[in-house]
Amino acid sequence: MSQFGPSPKNGSRTTRDPAADRSPRQGLGAQGRLGLLALEPRWMFDGAAAVDAVHAATGAHDVAAALAPAPVEVRAADPSRDGGKKEVAFVDTGLSNWQALVSSLEASKPGMAIELIEADRSGLAQMAAWAATNSGFDAIHIVSGGSSGTITVGSDRVTDTTLADATVATELGGIGAALKPGGEVLLYGSRVGADTAGATFVADLAGRLGSAVAASDHVVGDATKGGDWSLSVTVGTSTVRPVALTGYLGTLGTGDTADRGTPAPVEVQAADVTLDGGRLEVTFIDTSVSGWQSLVRETQSTRPGMEIELIDGSVGGLKQIATWATSHTGYDAIHILSHGSEAELLIGTDTITEASLSDAATRADLAAIGASLKTGGDLLLYGCDVAAGSDGAQFVTDLSAAVGRTTAASTDDTGSAAQGGDWQLEFATAALGSVPLLDLVGYDGKLATFSTPSGTFTIQTNGAYAFNSGNDQIAGLPDKSLAIVLTKYITATSIYDRYIKEYNTDGSLKFSVHLNAIVTLNKSNWVSIHALANGNLVVAYGCSDSGDPGSKSAFFVVLNSSGSIVTSATQINTLTGSSLTRYMQIAQLSNGNIAFAYQRADNQSIATRVFTTAGVAVTSEIAIATSTNDLTQAIAASSNGGYLVLYTNGTATGGALVYNNS
Repeated sequence: MSQFGPSPKNGSRTTRDPAADRSPRQGLGAQGRLGLLALEPRWMFDGAAAVDAVHAATGAHDVAAALAPAPVEVRAADPSRDGGKKEVAFVDTGLSNWQALVSSLEASKPGMAIELIEADRSGLAQMAAWAATNSGFDAIHIVSGGSSGTITVGSDRVTDTTLADATVATELGGIGAALKPGGEVLLYGSRVGADTAGATFVADLAGRLGSAVAASDHVVGDATKGGDWSLSVTVGTSTVRPVALTGYLGTLGTGDTADRGTPAPVEVQAADVTLDGGRLEVTFIDTSVSGWQSLVRETQSTRPGMEIELIDGSVGGLKQIATWATSHTGYDAIHILSHGSEAELLIGTDTITEASLSDAATRADLAAIGASLKTGGDLLLYGCDVAAGSDGAQFVTDLSAAVGRTTAASTDDTGSAAQGGDWQLEFATAALGSVPLLDLVGYDGKLATFSTPSGTFTIQTNGAYAFNSGNDQIAGLPDKSLAIVLTKYITATSIYDRYIKEYNTDGSLKFSVHLNAIVTLNKSNWVSIHALANGNLVVAYGCSDSGDPGSKSAFFVVLNSSGSIVTSATQINTLTGSSLTRYMQIAQLSNGNIAFAYQRADNQSIATRVFTTAGVAVTSEIAIATSTNDLTQAIAASSNGGYLVLYTNGTATGGALVYNNS
């Protein structure tokens, strides 16, 4: 037995902000949180968390499709329990409380196949991968978010414009081929078929699929929130009734949230002791772990008799497992695949630490989990470094006491050997039983927390270039690459020289663009960048000093994933003067447009304005606030299509304004 130091590591069981880990459509500021994922020994940037991925540019979608796994099957189709029909429902795990949708489908349609779409990967590519090995279906139900003329599925935002993309067309054709003649696709997103744009989109989508399509022209979801489950817009002959998912207390508009208690885990494989050496075991997989679908498939292939339950990563996970435990007993082992770090276990949004073990609710949940294990059963924690050091060993020992069963955990990285990990649990509070540990060699990540450094790479190769404070100089893109701005002041010419670089997740250079060579910067010192959902990059820039030559206005360009300009220089401001337009803040709205907030050229007011990504003005310049003191502002997109601008002045007063997508 290890010896422990007298002072345990301080901490508490906290509930992390769900928006920090969830799909973008569950409510995320548009400048985007740059989520650093320590899942490999290299930099991994969660660009998908920055924005709702627009499925538009050919190159960007090719990347998303290549990254997309096949969906995870919750249940296979059984026509004998579905009136002779062969149907499948795809549920987007980016939806708020998606487990309730799965539960309602299981209860309402016991013979319908259920497949889970990973929220941060291309949804169309995932469905196309499924369709490649499936055929003869009467109906495909797509349970995802939507708005007029738009469906959001996985990281894709599919509109009438994106239907022209060759890759999208191929995927849709493949999905349609999984239907038998006369089959149909049912879209559950709110208002997808509303208005002229919606009707056109549904008709064009039906053409791409080669099948009938049904959609809604109103809110889909809970009646108390103004919704229902009817699909009144149809193209072609629709004979399949939509499923009324009355157990779901939310609506299916893009970014909508649902009322929820503690969701139950979703079972994707039932226990079968005859296939597991006579043992009764369960593995809980936290869906906040990047690549959780790979963990599911690896567990299914290596342990076919193992029960597999999915934890909703956007809410507390400990209570989910405890809820499961109230109706399950006699297990030989519980395996938990989630993030971890020294003396810290993350499950869903819960962070379990030494201090939290004294919390009564936490101890009750742990005791319930322990009660589901038989005498001699084991709790196996796979998060990286949970038992590392004396603090980690003490934490696992105390957690084991709260559970009332032997507990084992890792003292180092858990995961891919190629990434420096393994599947050993080096620390145990007592001798383990005969249960073999998981060995998921096909998983290429690691189960480390965000706080674990994942490696470094060099970004400065042009000499004495650096980040410039006060501007948005870094952005994560949907393919998890990283864009940065590097600046150097050149004394001889009195200019700021700038490069924009993008790096792949392994640190290799994607492109390097000398910004001064492709746009007229004058003496610009106000440059901000923002990643767009289709993989492109907005670059906003303006003059640095009112005494400098050239325009005092601010402009933006859009670069594609190769660093080429796809939207030429577009002036942001309309008010001009002797002072500057500067401090540009950028957000992409859920409809794909770009919103700016900035200081105007009168040097005493701020304004906002919206453009399309093609540089067409959607709004006029809208004045927000005036002050003779220093003004500062910030901008963030809301999940319902609008955006928020915060502002303050030098006297520490300020406010906030919310704009809708009109």
